[in-house]
Amino acid sequence: MPHEAVDPIAIGGQILSNLQHLVAREIDPVESAVVGVTGFNSGISVGVIPPTAVLTGGTNSFSPQVRDLIERRIGEIAAGVCAAHGATCDYEYTRIYDTVLNDPETAGVVDEVAARLFGRDAVCELPPIMPGEDFSFFGQQAPSCFVLLGAGNSAKGITAPHHDAKFDVDEDALAMGTQLFVHTALELLERTEARG
Repeated sequence: MPHEAVDPIAIGGQILSNLQHLVAREIDPVESAVVGVTGFNSGISVGVIPPTAVLTGGTNSFSPQVRDLIERRIGEIAAGVCAAHGATCDYEYTRIYDTVLNDPETAGVVDEVAARLFGRDAVCELPPIMPGEDFSFFGQQAPSCFVLLGAGNSAKGITAPHHDAKFDVDEDALAMGTQLFVHTALELLERTEARG
């Protein structure tokens, strides 16, 4: 008698679907934002409608205003879909990491030092990326720059991307990272002393 039950799987599916519209229709297209549902669990059963479902996921944005909007709207969307189908929901949004924003002056020094050490062809500026990162806390305390050090090596068969089961690091790259950090620190100290 499914008509007598409140189906959390069907309701969860509608929440998931509606969350896809959040970025597409409520965030300014020139802003960057990600809303991802990465977990949907309602137990394991055959022929029985479960009593609950749990949806989990993550969000990323560069703008604090967009982050506030996303946090508020996820809760409103979930509550609205549940109410429309006679269900209730408990919503929890946990803020973990803020956006990593490179200080332009510090990033410029890192770029100069890296080009001097490894050659201009070995250095590139990536477009903004959206992973969560606790390095953001350092940037709140002092000017900082987040560096991605290439640690793959196709000659050694080290080519898998991050979060892949075959991911590995060419440990020879660690020496390059140390060299970059030491030379950059010395350069920043010299510039700070020169300013007096």
